[in-house]
Amino acid sequence: MSSQRNIALIVIICVVGVLLVVSPFLQQLTIAPQKESFSEMALFSSNHRTDYPSNATSGETYELIIEVTNQLGYDADYTIEAKFRNTTQPGPDSFNHTSSSLIALESFRVSANNNQTVEVPLEVSFQFSPTGYVDLLTLNNKPYPLSTQLEYDIERNNYYGNLFFELWVYNQTTSRLEYHERYLSLWLKMNTE
Repeated sequence: MSSQRNIALIVIICVVGVLLVVSPFLQQLTIAPQKESFSEMALFSSNHRTDYPSNATSGETYELIIEVTNQLGYDADYTIEAKFRNTTQPGPDSFNHTSSSLIALESFRVSANNNQTVEVPLEVSFQFSPTGYVDLLTLNNKPYPLSTQLEYDIERNNYYGNLFFELWVYNQTTSRLEYHERYLSLWLKMNTE
């Protein structure tokens, strides 16, 4: 009787062992694969490269392209908000998942089907003084008065301004735009020489 018991115990242990080994494979067969939904946002120069400007010269025009890719699993409507700030003004906060409290200079509406990439071409120029006072930003030939005084960076020996773009998505359930926790930031040395 004890040998039958030992055989039964060995069979039970083998069955449990086999089930433990094959359970990950069975789980993949029985559960539909989960696909992560997200949106992408990228900034390029006019030739679709990452050689966008880091130095800005007053009065010079820079051509940029913002790409938005929809991987949400459904068609989506986005808004890209363009903002400009100095080093003391609030920018988007990745840690707290919040947008900047600055008012948008311009908003670009973009609709993208699922798995579609949409491009938004931009022409950007600035008017600023040798003392770091930025009085005008032009986006796609639309002037936006700024009146922004840049802080002088002693270590880098110049003034720096931040042109950034926040991505907002239209929530069909709540019928409102919501910050999508994606932004592009372009810090510019405002050349005064």
